[in-house]
Formats: sequence, C-alpha cells, structure tokens
Amino acid sequence: MSGWRGAAAAGWTHHQLAELAAEGGDTHQEKEHYAAAARIGSDAGDHVLAGWSLFNTARCEERAHDLRQARERYAQAKETGLRIADRWMVEQSEEGLRRLATPG
Repeated sequence: MSGWRGAAAAGWTHHQLAELAAEGGDTHQEKEHYAAAARIGSDAGDHVLAGWSLFNTARCEERAHDLRQARERYAQAKETGLRIADRWMVEQSEEGLRRLATPG
C-alpha cells in the first residue's frame, strides 16, 4: 500500500478503532482515534473520512462538555459536507451547531 491510499486506509482503521472504543466505553480512546482519522483523512484528501471523523470528534467533545471545541468541529464537518455535497453530514452538523448555539 502506498501514497494516499495507504494513508486513507490508516485513517479508516482509526475510525473503526474509535467505534470499537465507543462500544467498550473508552471515551478517551474514541475521541483520540476519531481525531487521528480526521487528520489523516484531511491530509490524504479523503473528505468523507475527514468529515465524518470531525463530526464524531465533535460528538465526543460535546459529551465531554468541551462545547467551544465541539462547535468548531461541527462547523468544520458542515463545511466539509457542503464541499462534497453530503447532505446528511451537513444536516447532522447543523443539528449539533443548533444544540450548542450560544444564547444572544
């Protein structure tokens, strides 16, 4: 495996490890793996991987009450979704942003 394909495969592996960590209740590892997948996806040009990993990182941050970071990740996921025309990614990210909207 070489080049961006190898990197993208590594990113998807992190994404899957995050899902396994979530099933096992390890929220720290879940967030770390999603964040790694988002970075790798972005670097490799795999926008689907990057967007969904950003979205899931935002969910982890929201659960941890790190709302500023969660808003930032939801916004990045929404931007990615708009760029690749992934309506569901956009809608889910917008829903997260609405949930975390600051009053005023």
